[in-house]
Amino acid sequence: MSDTSTHIRLLEVVRKFCGANLSARNNPTLTMSCSPDYTGGVRAQIQMRQTLAATPTRVVSTPEVVIAAVHEKIRDGQLTDESVVKFASDAIDVLAREIRQTQFAEARQT
Repeated sequence: MSDTSTHIRLLEVVRKFCGANLSARNNPTLTMSCSPDYTGGVRAQIQMRQTLAATPTRVVSTPEVVIAAVHEKIRDGQLTDESVVKFASDAIDVLAREIRQTQFAEARQT
């Protein structure tokens, strides 16, 4: 599966889970990176955060999700390392909570 299709699937899950209008300003945003290297895409993560700083998004406050040696953690297209799955899921939960809070705040303003 390509990175793009993975990102699109993740976005669809978040939209379905939160019912989010993701076209609005001040969107909560979560960055994740993975790499076959043992650094897990740390430099790419830094560049993503720098790029997002110039957009009308808000990166949620969680530890960075960096999956190193990803080729060793995927079987049959599924992430199999339970600790990584839990860590990434926890970060997605924080993102979902931020999206709901943003929606609530926007609803109160209207």
